[in-house]
Amino acid sequence: MNFEYYLKLQKSGNLKSAEKGYKLLIKQNNIVNNLFASLGLIYLKTNRAKTALKFFNKELKGSCGGYSEDCSCNMIQKKICSFKNKT
Repeated sequence: MNFEYYLKLQKSGNLKSAEKGYKLLIKQNNIVNNLFASLGLIYLKTNRAKTALKFFNKELKGSCGGYSEDCSCNMIQKKICSFKNKT
């Protein structure tokens, strides 16, 4: 399964399954934009605000695709991000 699948589960109200799926994606290092925020929203909706904050505050390396002036990635990471954006 992928992020979009778990996001649909979350949007349909199946928070428990979506949470398990998001955790599995993190464990598999299959991290995409909005994964941490989506998991944070589940924690917030299930009264776990302290845990939610941890996920809202996570910075996703490479999310700018290597083009942002504020990018803190090294040169190699920027090239990898740039390549991923083209595919």
